[in-house]
Amino acid sequence: MLLDPKKTTVAYRCPYCGCGVLAPVGVFSLTSDRMRLNCACKQSHMDIARVGEDKIRLSTPCLACGATHTHTVSNSVFFGKDIFALNCTVSGLD
Repeated sequence: MLLDPKKTTVAYRCPYCGCGVLAPVGVFSLTSDRMRLNCACKQSHMDIARVGEDKIRLSTPCLACGATHTHTVSNSVFFGKDIFALNCTVSGLD
C-alpha cells in the first residue's frame, strides 16, 4: 500500500523586489527544525517551522508594513485548506 504524503504550496511576495516566492512543502520536509524560503534577491525570506505535533509557525515578511509577522496555524489548516491568507497585524491587510 502506498500513502500519498500531505503537501501544500506556500507563497509570499518580497517587500523589496516585488517578486513572488513559491515553493512546495511536504509533511516530511518539515521534520527538521525549520524550512527557509529565500527570495532570489536575497533580501527577504519566509521561515516555516513545526511547533509540537499539530501546529506550524510561519514567519513572513509583510508587503504592507515591512515588518516580519509570525503566525501559527494548525496542521489541518496548513495541509487541508485549498487557500488561506495571513494578515498584517498592523494594517489588517491580507
